[in-house]
Amino acid sequence: MTEAWHKTETDLGADEHAVDFWSRYREELQEGEFWADRIKKLRDDPEKRLALAI
Repeated sequence: MTEAWHKTETDLGADEHAVDFWSRYREELQEGEFWADRIKKLRDDPEKRLALAI
């Protein structure tokens, strides 16, 4: 799977990316740590912040 949906080459690839994205999102919410909360911990590391946001 590609890192970003816009780099997918087929509809199937985009669909797989979407399923993976939402699965990870649900898991993060169940664990109680949303990406926006994790990003706050990386205040001094802009590259990691950007990678997490993307």
